[in-house]
Amino acid sequence: MEETKPGLMIERGIHRDYLEEWVQSAFDADVMREWIWHDGWNGATVLRLGDVFMLAEDRRPSPPEANSFEGDVQAAIGNEAALSALLDCEISYGHVEADGSWRIAHSTIPWREGETVSPL
Repeated sequence: MEETKPGLMIERGIHRDYLEEWVQSAFDADVMREWIWHDGWNGATVLRLGDVFMLAEDRRPSPPEANSFEGDVQAAIGNEAALSALLDCEISYGHVEADGSWRIAHSTIPWREGETVSPL
């Protein structure tokens, strides 16, 4: 990610070609003091702002080639572990609850929703 000017961050795809522009919509100095960034926690990157967090974990193993993904899925049907490995690229969004627990609300890995994580 690169910050091109204050309030704008550009994200470029590594394994796939894409571009995302993240624009800051508001600034609250009290909330910004709570910004936490962890890199390398169990192979994940965690970003917290106030009482919300995002968790991103790289694929293990590396993603399949774009032109072979459908064939890889077909070959893995009936093998839950192989299918899970193809989907193993977690991006989760959650809330820090009043008791301090971090609960996943939405995730690219649906069975993680509702679980708690402990990134600290």
